Amino acid sequence: MANITIRSIPDHTKDILRVHAAQHGQSLESYIRRILQEAANTSVPDNIGLLDITQKWFGQEHGIDMEIPQRHTKRSIEIFE
Repeated sequence: MANITIRSIPDHTKDILRVHAAQHGQSLESYIRRILQEAANTSVPDNIGLLDITQKWFGQEHGIDMEIPQRHTKRSIEIFE
């Protein structure tokens, strides 16, 4: 089995996890191991893309609605025959 070291956990967070572990009759280590195993076994849809994430966090329902000005070209358009 692999070992993982997690640094810089706030004392308050560790205390809360220790209380939760005690409430479940487990050691802090086994409680956190169970949390990590459950998180690792949670399936993530394969079809989530950048557009989906962008719309989730920055979409219309979050109040971001930009007007995009119409573009006008300053160059002549070359027509190839």
